[in-house]
Amino acid sequence: MTGHADDEFLDPETEAVIDAIDPRRVGITRTAASHYVTHHPEATGSALRQARQQIRELLGDMLADERTLWEGEPGGLLTAVLKGYRLVLVPGGEAVVAYGTVHRFRTWQQVKAGVPSPVKGERQRRRIQRHIDLLAELARAAGAEVRRKDGSTRLTVTGPRGRVVVHGRHLTSRRKVYAAGAVISRHIGLELARDPEPGDGPVTLADGWLTLPEAEAANGPREAG
Repeated sequence: MTGHADDEFLDPETEAVIDAIDPRRVGITRTAASHYVTHHPEATGSALRQARQQIRELLGDMLADERTLWEGEPGGLLTAVLKGYRLVLVPGGEAVVAYGTVHRFRTWQQVKAGVPSPVKGERQRRRIQRHIDLLAELARAAGAEVRRKDGSTRLTVTGPRGRVVVHGRHLTSRRKVYAAGAVISRHIGLELARDPEPGDGPVTLADGWLTLPEAEAANGPREAG
């Protein structure tokens, strides 16, 4: 049985077709395999054989996963969608005729393996760099000395009462930037600007985002990525 939460929207005949599908025996048309290669040329090496193998694995997982959304009517094409991946099968389920996905750079196998999206990773990297730039601007505006190597996520902030080292890779939001500024203010003797947006609650920063002088002296300096 398909066991999907939306089975009540499938007619019994269509559900029976889905239940009878054996991914090992399903044909993968050249059109579907070509769609796959177009989406994932690096994963397949432009080989239709590899594309067919990976589509067949995706179909097997779709059949086993209760989150798969199936659409179809008696005598009509079957469509299966799971986590942004889409397969279209002939009415009897004997062959896959089309493949599509919203994932530009990852195959289903890579998603299952936990491979992060390079697009998401690059967006996160740029976001963190903007937050580090903001913290550096706040510190300089308060009168602190800020040292930072080009492209580094590590900041050394020095004020009249002391020095701290900030590991900026943990500054994943503007709220964390202003929370970091509040902590830094207490240790360097300068008041960094606070978050101008009211209503933010207390923020707990991840361990390891800040090195105080006494900790650095005890453990030695630590580089951040």
